[in-house]
Amino acid sequence: MSSDRDAARRRAGVLLIITSVLWLYQWLPALAVVAFFVWLLLHDRLEADLGARLRRGWGRVWPPAIIVLVPLLVIGIIAYWVSGAPIDRTILPIGLNVLALGMIACGQWRRLRQRLQNLTP
Repeated sequence: MSSDRDAARRRAGVLLIITSVLWLYQWLPALAVVAFFVWLLLHDRLEADLGARLRRGWGRVWPPAIIVLVPLLVIGIIAYWVSGAPIDRTILPIGLNVLALGMIACGQWRRLRQRLQNLTP
């Protein structure tokens, strides 16, 4: 059951990242160039011991806890809603955040339903 929760949190976290990238789509080319140059400078270190430490650290923080993920998704929905941007630019991020919240909620309901079914003879 814990793997279902982790999978739902992982998918919701990915949707949160996608909606954040949609918010920063104007800056995406600049961010890609900066990321490439950082990779050029650090790729040898990332393939050695530093990379192993980073992977262990990443494994501790990803997927984010529900207590962190849900407020971020709600804040994202509110931020896109009040941004004043045209509806065609905000509907996809809002929809993805709502979908992520739905995946978390459905995962919780599914687990509760399974527990109740296991209790009844």
